[in-house]
Amino acid sequence: MHKLWKTDGREALFQVTDAGLLWTTCRDVLQEDVSEAVWKTWFEGIEADDLVGSLFTLSTPSHPVRERLEDRYLSLIEQTASKIAENDLEIRFVVRPAPPQSLLAAEPYEPRRPVEALTRPVAPCPRPSRSPGPNPRI
Repeated sequence: MHKLWKTDGREALFQVTDAGLLWTTCRDVLQEDVSEAVWKTWFEGIEADDLVGSLFTLSTPSHPVRERLEDRYLSLIEQTASKIAENDLEIRFVVRPAPPQSLLAAEPYEPRRPVEALTRPVAPCPRPSRSPGPNPRI
């Protein structure tokens, strides 16, 4: 499959066999077809996974995103990808495996104050004097 595609006023002839290139082109088209809120919520995390024959596999960051895309946007994505590839494509969504916990671990917590500063005794607050005088509440 060879494709002449125009983006940003440029023309490019390429063979649609690369999942990443196909998804990049689809993404540019799809972003114009959906609202910014829909794009950021459901489409922004999609990544190309594989393109084998007529099966185009896209990965999503979570199960809820995959389910929403399958329920609401599958036909739009299939039509767009098929048009760009000039071939009927079937879209399959997979959920990316979560990265290992070691990659998710944040930097160790460093308190702003030394721990001993939190355990030192604090001087008592001065108590108000009990001098007889006019009542300030009156």
